[in-house]
Amino acid sequence: MRCYFMGNANLWIWGLLGSDAPRGWDLLPSDPDIPELGGRLQLPFAGAELAVSYHERRSVLALPPVPSLPNRQTYRERRVGCDARWDWTLGLWVEAAGVHQTPRGDALAAWPGIADLPKWQRSLNTGCDYTFDWGNGLTVLAEHFILETAETWTGSGEGLRLSACSWQYPLGLLDRLQAMVYYDWGHERFYRTASWVRLYDRIGLHAIVYWNPEQDDIYRATDRVGDLRGRGLQLLVTYDH
Repeated sequence: MRCYFMGNANLWIWGLLGSDAPRGWDLLPSDPDIPELGGRLQLPFAGAELAVSYHERRSVLALPPVPSLPNRQTYRERRVGCDARWDWTLGLWVEAAGVHQTPRGDALAAWPGIADLPKWQRSLNTGCDYTFDWGNGLTVLAEHFILETAETWTGSGEGLRLSACSWQYPLGLLDRLQAMVYYDWGHERFYRTASWVRLYDRIGLHAIVYWNPEQDDIYRATDRVGDLRGRGLQLLVTYDH
């Protein structure tokens, strides 16, 4: 549900049921039998759009099936995020989130040697974009992303630091060229992709060239379609229904 108020302020409220797979940077899948609930308040302020969000769910760690021992450990996971965007000469944005999870039940005590997950996950993303008045308009976007896990909110942690830059140029109404470069600061390696895309009302044609590490920390595809590890060329036809 989304409600609008005077001055373009808006409030979102949502619920999810049946989500049993990890999404994005989730550490664990959700319990499909317990609803996830959340909300978001977005306010215009001084030429910017500011927002704060909250989301709560029950996540599940599956344990080996052993008679007389619990076969899963559940966690209460609470997320708080805030974000802001400014549309000036440059488009600027910042997004930050904190995730706190606490174990529920005594499965960990019954399983000696099973380590508990870090209690906190922190993330920060900053970025900007600009469209140059060259030809049909070249759009350049740059971002820096930090993701860490830690035992306390302010404690030191381990994680991932990525910088990225992308370029997009429309050749006409149907065609566009795109290129993206990521740099993983922890492993000191680059990820590179370039693509040509032609879009019709329902059909999309994609030609993707990529040159990436064999060990992938970014493109987390679950099958070979969309798996951009190593070097190669992918030709895709997509249908939007």
